Amino acid sequence: MTRRLTVLCVVACMSVMVAPSAARASGAWTVETTPTGDGVTLTALSCFSNGCIAVGLYDTGDAAVYGWNGSTWAALPVPAKPLLDTMNGVACSSSSDCIAVGHLHESQGWRAQAWSWNGSAWSVQATFNPPSSHNSLNAIRCAAGTSSCEAVGYRGYGGPTYPLAEYWNGRAWAYQSTKGGPIGDLMSLSCAGRGASLGACEAVGQNGFSFTALAMGLNGSTWITQATPALPHNDQSDGPAELTAVSCYRSGCMAVGWESYSDGTPDSSGNQSVGELWNGSKWTLAGVPYRDYTSDTPTAVNCRSASSCTAVGWLLTCGDCVDYTDTLVLSWDGTQWTQATAPSPNDSLAMTFPGDALNAVACVSGVCTAVGQQPDVSTGFPDSLAIQS
Repeated sequence: MTRRLTVLCVVACMSVMVAPSAARASGAWTVETTPTGDGVTLTALSCFSNGCIAVGLYDTGDAAVYGWNGSTWAALPVPAKPLLDTMNGVACSSSSDCIAVGHLHESQGWRAQAWSWNGSAWSVQATFNPPSSHNSLNAIRCAAGTSSCEAVGYRGYGGPTYPLAEYWNGRAWAYQSTKGGPIGDLMSLSCAGRGASLGACEAVGQNGFSFTALAMGLNGSTWITQATPALPHNDQSDGPAELTAVSCYRSGCMAVGWESYSDGTPDSSGNQSVGELWNGSKWTLAGVPYRDYTSDTPTAVNCRSASSCTAVGWLLTCGDCVDYTDTLVLSWDGTQWTQATAPSPNDSLAMTFPGDALNAVACVSGVCTAVGQQPDVSTGFPDSLAIQS
């Protein structure tokens, strides 16, 4: 039987905002309590003036939705459906106005899907689905509440994938051309506009032909592939790379991701974090220096300006040759990245299944929230994790 969580607070509590704690006001990252033993991995997040909504997956593969009202994280209703839903991205203007995107599983694959939230229930929005068997939307950004939205993802037939992009005008979703785009998958999307305007939009992911970083920019209603700089491989043999997230501000964008590396010594291969800057016409490196970990992988980024960005993800270390992951938080000051001290509830526990990791970050009025997963040792499945600064 599909596992479900009881809704822990009524939707009305989402409208209540409490004063930040002293720890949050000081800028320190602290763990926020989420429902225990929930078997949930939180993968996407949207915050507004008095709360946040996060989406993810139960260990059953079903969609999960959590809400933060400034004081408490609680499970919220999930979409009614005949088959499994996967929510990959969410954009909210308030606790009662959100759109989530992802895909709906079918017998022979899956199709791109979107849902709107009115504060008490989700309703399905009809999306454009090309004539392929595996279509998904991975990220969404909106303006004017949620009446103007861009979403990106991929389309394919179970093998190579190609970029997929769609636009929501407040009434219907419509296809946008990714003409000339390579084999690949768009993972993240951001737009420079504020308020009623989306402004210039950028999307990033992986080029599935060369397995290198992929960036595309929106020109009118068409997405155009952009050149990205060669990454500073810290290795003796080139390997795959990917841009996992992008965040835009008025004068440009920051993208973060990873490249594989190996220096030829035992236990010294993995992912090295990287950053790239967009100035409106060109991508350049904003590298994150390699640190003494087996791997460090940023998965999300939020920029308030060209000199203030926060990236989150996970780092992989080796304790007695048993791999486990810890949370990773990085800060950009306009010149360089520094690693911030971030709580990792299970950082002393070596395990062979995934450990602590952060998958999404959002910052509003000087307060940053990040969500992800932490291990439940009793079940071997992840449980939800949320931290704030």
